Amino acid sequence: MGGGDERSTLGTRGVITKAVELPDGRWVLEVEGEALIAVDEWLPDDPYPVALVREAPPRPGPGDTGPLVGAAGRRVRRARALLAEQGGAPPLAPELVLDGGGDADVASWQLCAAAPLNAYDAQRLLTRTAPRSDCGCWSS
Repeated sequence: MGGGDERSTLGTRGVITKAVELPDGRWVLEVEGEALIAVDEWLPDDPYPVALVREAPPRPGPGDTGPLVGAAGRRVRRARALLAEQGGAPPLAPELVLDGGGDADVASWQLCAAAPLNAYDAQRLLTRTAPRSDCGCWSS
């Protein structure tokens, strides 16, 4: 066991769309998300994490998310620009559109992918349900 994993109560059921075996026996997988799932119970880790899950109900979205998506996009661009100034990841291309084509869920995924976040922090953001009134950020 080990690895110091962080667990979430929400996840994505995925479908493998492409698979390639590497010469050393490992695999590279392309997976497409299919549905939001909720973890009901984590089972013993033997030999890997296993959970009982169910398809989660659709999450209600707020009304007009345009202003929130726009503000989040500006903050992600600024964070990436600051990171680039310090020799980290490159800034985002100016032509990159982070509005999800008007779909707030797609925009959320785009913003989390572009933001300088680790996978666990991105997952935590994607499970938020509503903006917190004290900071303009999202709460669960």
